[in-house]
Amino acid sequence: MMNLINKGSGRVYLEFVIPSRGLIGFRSHFLTDTKGAGVMNTLFEGYEPWQVPSPSGPTAPSWPTASGR
Repeated sequence: MMNLINKGSGRVYLEFVIPSRGLIGFRSHFLTDTKGAGVMNTLFEGYEPWQVPSPSGPTAPSWPTASGR
């Protein structure tokens, strides 16, 4: 998140920098969560090198170990 502005009128402006692949399928979830009242805008910021997310934390997949367990 780069910026968060609460206008005090019930509207909140959120600004994120995320890869385009992170937006695939997000629009339908966003409209459902905001009951159709949300406004979403995208702006291309530039090209970045590919960054593969590393598995970590409780949502990481359980990889088999060398011993097979």
